[in-house]
Amino acid sequence: QLRQGVDELLLVVDIDTADRSGHVSKELWSLDLTTYKWEREVVKTGRCHSGLCGEIHCAGHTATIVQNRMVVIFGHSPQLGYLDTVQEYHFGSKEWGVVETTGYPIKGGYGHSAVLDTLTNKIYVYGGYVSHSPSVAQLSSEVYAFDHLKAEWELRTASPSAR
Repeated sequence: QLRQGVDELLLVVDIDTADRSGHVSKELWSLDLTTYKWEREVVKTGRCHSGLCGEIHCAGHTATIVQNRMVVIFGHSPQLGYLDTVQEYHFGSKEWGVVETTGYPIKGGYGHSAVLDTLTNKIYVYGGYVSHSPSVAQLSSEVYAFDHLKAEWELRTASPSAR
């Protein structure tokens, strides 16, 4: 995703990989598009919620750019299992935080799709695998809307097929 500063244009890449042992690597890199040099971002811990602090190492999440931040939804952590969390990375302060959400009681999952609708200011989340217990996940046809301004979830009409 591109972001523009006073005298810089950067491409920011969120890299999450899991190796065969289950270790998840969490790295955030930026590419300066004027010098074409990569730099690993040094991040700070921001807001915590329910004992969880950003940045939570996970795979299978989505990362959506909204204004000056990246909104990271759900994922799977080898230590925590299926996540029902929303994390935010603020580009200016370089802080990771966990967002306290309200609204529809969502279940943790991974492998979903997410897109920002700028008309409604909501991130729509569809499908993926949703947890039904700590060890069981099932393909979902659910569609959720996350209002990133209010940090509020709502359930929308489900899709006719799971993905």
